[in-house]
Amino acid sequence: GGVARASPPPHTATELTLFFTHFRGNPRRLFAGETAPYTVRAVRTRDWRHFSDAEDVTPQGYASPDGAVEWHQHTLFAFQAYPDKVLGGPKSGLYYSTLKKHFVNSSKSDGSPASRWTTPKPFLKEALSLEWNSARRAIDPTFVVHNDTLHCFFVGSDGDAQPRKQKHGKRRINMLGHAISTDPELKKWTVLTKEKPLLGVSERAPDGVENVAIFRRNSSSFVMIYSEGLAQQHLAIAISSDLRDWTQLGKLEIEIEPWSSARFGAPFVWAEAGCFFMLLMGESEQETHASAFGLFSSTDGISNWRPVRS
Repeated sequence: GGVARASPPPHTATELTLFFTHFRGNPRRLFAGETAPYTVRAVRTRDWRHFSDAEDVTPQGYASPDGAVEWHQHTLFAFQAYPDKVLGGPKSGLYYSTLKKHFVNSSKSDGSPASRWTTPKPFLKEALSLEWNSARRAIDPTFVVHNDTLHCFFVGSDGDAQPRKQKHGKRRINMLGHAISTDPELKKWTVLTKEKPLLGVSERAPDGVENVAIFRRNSSSFVMIYSEGLAQQHLAIAISSDLRDWTQLGKLEIEIEPWSSARFGAPFVWAEAGCFFMLLMGESEQETHASAFGLFSSTDGISNWRPVRS
């Protein structure tokens, strides 16, 4: 079954592409440190009811894809190495792939998704060495392009990231970092959260935050919807006028459905046809981590998120 984040990249009027993390194998080995079961996969849809067969987009050992963005005449999307070194994998950090020139401005669906994207490249390695990121990991990247600047929001950790170690050691806390770049090749970055994270521990979430979705609500404001809490995960919301200073609005209430009855999070939001849509991952039970995706809509992007039903 699929786990972690999913997101539709920029698309034509006739076809959408859904990126998601896929795990192959025994769900009891989700955190065994093996890279082979994890890949970023993709399906295509025209109506959110019928989907193409899933195909690999990355090699093994990657997860948590973001939506694609346009940057200096290139289409690219970010993801992470997974499992990373903290979880027993061979490497840690953030990666991205670029749409090959042959497929730029093309609505053709020929060729497998993996053949359309370049080999994963690492970026923002300095995120691994931030003082507050004691676990030396960087996960869940989110790209936002604004005023000729590429913003990257990412998650770092403090404490023991491995679930089996948290019973005896310091429990993991996830925190949100923020960096910007004007480099077309994504080699030069300025980290805006060197001293402390942008978001982290709160009364509602003593174990922090992860998996943010950021979108422009109107000409003067951005909205961030994110997973708040790890053990008791729920959605929360914040607003900003400049992507740097954020005002937290608190917990975001949504209707719980059977497919999300165990837990839910990892949102992705986009605007279409005068409405905002949110794709959300949920689990129906945590024993096997059986997961699915659901679709919600809102007229203002902040409140009254309702399930979209066929």
